Amino acid sequence: MPKTKERAELFARLHQRDDKALILPNAWDAGSARMLEAMGFEAIATTSAGYAFSQGKCDWPGEVSRDEAMAHCKAMVKATALPVSADLENGFGLRPDTVAETIRQAGAAGLAGCTIEDTSGKRDAPIIDFQHSVERISAAVEARDALKRPFMLTARAENFLHGRPDLDDTISRLIAFEAAGSHFEAGDLEGRFGQDEREGRRGEREEQPPAQRPLARGLPAAGRGRVWFAAALVHR
Repeated sequence: MPKTKERAELFARLHQRDDKALILPNAWDAGSARMLEAMGFEAIATTSAGYAFSQGKCDWPGEVSRDEAMAHCKAMVKATALPVSADLENGFGLRPDTVAETIRQAGAAGLAGCTIEDTSGKRDAPIIDFQHSVERISAAVEARDALKRPFMLTARAENFLHGRPDLDDTISRLIAFEAAGSHFEAGDLEGRFGQDEREGRRGEREEQPPAQRPLARGLPAAGRGRVWFAAALVHR
């Protein structure tokens, strides 16, 4: 089994290719992780929705605890030799120091990267305010850098997934997240551009039906660093 640092270095290299995007499927348990590895994928990610559903829970911040999520991540890392990135929701808390601790635990779990959302978990105010969101990502970046190994941190702006179709604010968040030091900024713009996403310099594509997914080799030229499935495999 490759060491944690070796997997992390490989995961970073997979994002740096000019001729081929990383196709990153999302597994929801050890069995699906092994299945995706056997199918020839180069890395895998977790899915917070898929794991929550497998536990009979809703996909909403607070439904799955950080301890539960980290135990799940460790099981996924143990199940496969591939690099594993985790969907860590909003970092399991609103405070920047809470998000930083989540990144430290993610590193200790052997993960090669993770995503952090700007969602609050509050039904009446689902998106964290701009400045607070940036402070959270800055804290995550500081914790990532302290790991002393590659760790692909994805900062996500989720306005459009929560009924806030504010394109200007979303783009401003993506730019600020990148300036804070995040590797990728996934701005989910469902409802405005279908299921496409608007990013700054680099980004992702989420949950596009298989028949519509373009070839991986054409994505870098279109500004796509990687394609990920989110909970699409679970739903199918």
